[in-house]
Amino acid sequence: MPPGHGAAGTGTSSIGGRDLFLLVAINVVWGLNLVASKLGVGEFPPIFFTALRFGSLALVLAPLLRWHPGQMRNLLAATLLTGPASFALMFSGLYYVQDASTAAITSQLNVPLATLFSVWLLGERINLRRVSGIALAFAGVLVIGFDPRVLAYSNGILLVVASTVTARLASST
Repeated sequence: MPPGHGAAGTGTSSIGGRDLFLLVAINVVWGLNLVASKLGVGEFPPIFFTALRFGSLALVLAPLLRWHPGQMRNLLAATLLTGPASFALMFSGLYYVQDASTAAITSQLNVPLATLFSVWLLGERINLRRVSGIALAFAGVLVIGFDPRVLAYSNGILLVVASTVTARLASST
């Protein structure tokens, strides 16, 4: 039986050790990214921190860019909205929140928002189970929002939500 496939006819699959390691490693790096960003906005203004991050990235990746006539305007718009614009909002939100964990949980609205935007903009259809999942995701973020400590820095949370909306809207168009 090939790796990553369950027993024949069972309808189940397993994940290989290497793939599981990579999945865990990606999540650890992504989580540490948010912690590093929180530390970064403690040292630099959020917009300057965004400029440093994406300016460095542009210098490294610019030589790898392949030019596609007629598509570059859309690519540039999507890049600016999903990158610098959404991260500037995210880093500004991180600057105002007390802990990165609240921002991390709030940013998980990415998943339900991506689905809602795909329904709205792309005509995708979803079933009751997905609608229930989306409602549960929003409810989870609202539970965090009712914590009195979070209300003290709600402006930061709103910036994180704006970041999430900007990124998902840009990636859904």
